[in-house]
Amino acid sequence: LWESRFSGVDNMVDFLDSSSSGIDSISDRSWRYEDDGYVELIQGHVGALDKDIGNDGTFAIRWPEIWEKLHLLKGDLSSLNFPSDESTAITDRINGMRGKNIPINFALKWQELRQLVVRLSATDEELVD
Repeated sequence: LWESRFSGVDNMVDFLDSSSSGIDSISDRSWRYEDDGYVELIQGHVGALDKDIGNDGTFAIRWPEIWEKLHLLKGDLSSLNFPSDESTAITDRINGMRGKNIPINFALKWQELRQLVVRLSATDEELVD
């Protein structure tokens, strides 16, 4: 995400020092992540995980693939400008699932995590509905 956002920047130091764009503009939430397609990206992660986990109870055998998708979700959330408390809570939960074997009560943990991610990635319009 960082590379795609700043792919045209040859010298990051000059970019940050320039008068038209500075570190304040990078950390400023005025760019609104939902305008840049990032909401769709996060919601796509949720959809892919929902599909992998499914309702058939056999998701335990797919744990390595599910963990990889959780890790990608964590990475994308970490590189976006979401509110830090909410994002930290999500990444902490994902980190708590790390391991060779699927965590005990994973289906419940996924539903709780899913609710946090959906709430975090909801656009203003979705929150009003």
